[in-house]
Amino acid sequence: MITTIIKIHPHSKNKKEVLQTINSLTALTLKSEGCLRAEVCEDVNDKEILYLTAEWATEKDRGEYKKSKFMVVLFGLQYLLVESLQIIQSIGMDII
Repeated sequence: MITTIIKIHPHSKNKKEVLQTINSLTALTLKSEGCLRAEVCEDVNDKEILYLTAEWATEKDRGEYKKSKFMVVLFGLQYLLVESLQIIQSIGMDII
């Protein structure tokens, strides 16, 4: 299993728009080949910061997603963000 966490820090005035877009992407991501889980969370210390977390069955599945239209849309949000998207983790784990 591969877990990826992407930090998303929208400008306060754009948070609602960014969150709506990310929620739509998350719903579609769940239908992607090999996606085991996808969700959006707020940072517990700063409610303006969001995290998009996704778990993938294989590195190949995650790689295909990284090349998908979903990532193009996600990176298209850059102008609404305080800072660039940050991939926090991408970890391989065995399921026991």
